[in-house]
Amino acid sequence: MKKAKGFTLIEMLVAMAIFASLISTLMLGFQQGLLLWEKSQKQSHYWLQSEFRYGLLSTLFSQAIIANNQYKQGLFASYFIGTVTNITFISSAPIMDINGRVHPIEIQAIQDKKNWTLRYREGARYSDLGRGIKWSNPWIELLTQLKKVKFTYLAPAFPLPVELDPRWLDDDEKLRYRDVPTWVSHYDCRQRGLYPTQIAIKFTDKQDIEHQWLFSPPTASDAWSMGFYETD
Repeated sequence: MKKAKGFTLIEMLVAMAIFASLISTLMLGFQQGLLLWEKSQKQSHYWLQSEFRYGLLSTLFSQAIIANNQYKQGLFASYFIGTVTNITFISSAPIMDINGRVHPIEIQAIQDKKNWTLRYREGARYSDLGRGIKWSNPWIELLTQLKKVKFTYLAPAFPLPVELDPRWLDDDEKLRYRDVPTWVSHYDCRQRGLYPTQIAIKFTDKQDIEHQWLFSPPTASDAWSMGFYETD
């Protein structure tokens, strides 16, 4: 009598165990691939956000208002004050308004208990030193969860005139003069009559990646008349 051909119960169990092991391995690989893909998508989104914010700031600085520093009623006076955590100036490229509308701009790095936040706000349209700067808009967060933030400024060369004796200059007056461009942590264009050659925002993000954003304000005088902006 011939025996029936087929798989025994043990063979079936072994085959099922091998099949389950293969499926488990494939699913684990698929899950790891999915996690890597999600991570890369988040990283890509983070870098795109970062580049977008860099572009906004670059436009703000590149269209800063530079007057001829001979201030009289009806003209913007040059206004740029920078410290290690704060920058205020006037720009015709506001983020929250139409390009060409002149606003005072403030960029600030503020720290909570653990992290730093880079934030931004605009003043009232067409307000300046002559009319008084009015900060009428709320803060907007540009970058969050930063570990370090610092602003520095490349001060242009401004040699001491030969007719001035450095022995008779006070500390504030000495800040105006330098033989070569120098990076400084505080910059006030009212002391030097010039904007910084470059502005650097250095920060370390939550992934411990260090960044240095460089911006170049204009150098030519652009004396805007307040008479054009008497009404909003």
